[in-house]
Amino acid sequence: MKVLTNESLSSYTTFCMGGICKNMYFPQNKQELIQLALEKKDCRFIGGGSNLLINDSKEFDNVICLRELSQELDISDDGFVTASASVRLQKLINFINKNGMGGIEYLFSVPGLVGGAIYMNAGRGKAFNCTIADHIVSVEVLCLEDTKFGGRGEVAELSKEDCCFGYRNSIFHSNSFLILSAKFRFPEMSAEESAKRRKERLDLCREKQDNLKPNFGSVFCEANPKLMKLVRKLQLGDKDGVHFSGKTNNWLLNSKGKKSEKGSFDKALKLIEKVKMLHKLFRKPCKPEVIIWK
Repeated sequence: MKVLTNESLSSYTTFCMGGICKNMYFPQNKQELIQLALEKKDCRFIGGGSNLLINDSKEFDNVICLRELSQELDISDDGFVTASASVRLQKLINFINKNGMGGIEYLFSVPGLVGGAIYMNAGRGKAFNCTIADHIVSVEVLCLEDTKFGGRGEVAELSKEDCCFGYRNSIFHSNSFLILSAKFRFPEMSAEESAKRRKERLDLCREKQDNLKPNFGSVFCEANPKLMKLVRKLQLGDKDGVHFSGKTNNWLLNSKGKKSEKGSFDKALKLIEKVKMLHKLFRKPCKPEVIIWK
């Protein structure tokens, strides 16, 4: 198992921001991961890093990176697909498409892992009402504390119903579990149709999404569309640092300005709070989607 000391976490997030990790662990298999998760106190986990805003002025004692875990993908004779949490979403989608299945091509542009997608119940958007949970049969987890599914250190299998999936939400937000793998059932789909859907997704992203600067995609899972259009037009923030995109609603960009104080965690957090206050002023609900490490 690889261990790095005094590692900058900014290299492990799509927002390119983060403090120093005193000890960063890269388990190679499930056994090493379970051992680390149970032994290290106050440990945090990083997967694809696509939905993380990390304090850049703080030191973190122990962080476990899931990117070098064995990426297991399998399909049973009766059509169930099993994927380890460390499998990249693009790899899962390519795998099911090659086996005549589909249904989550709208996630092809997401730079995340299966575990993170399950944690967030990643989907296409509220208007489309489709998420990765639509295809989940069960999720294998490590209990990080005593739960009704098992005691601390036990591996349990949660049914789809057990996972309490909601819009951008799941039971895993309680931080009582570490996702290890999941079993899926995907509908049949022709190679032509899945290829068409992947292309449509990538074309849409090129047209609509502001990916020229580091970002973590949508900032809020619940926000008023009209107010977010206003935020987009105003491009709140510092264009030579952290600011909201003028192209894509609900996107925060990190331009990593030349001055060290620009592009900071504090400025990103203040912008998020400013948008929350704007919603509060108009009595509209507002809930961040991004996971914040303070």
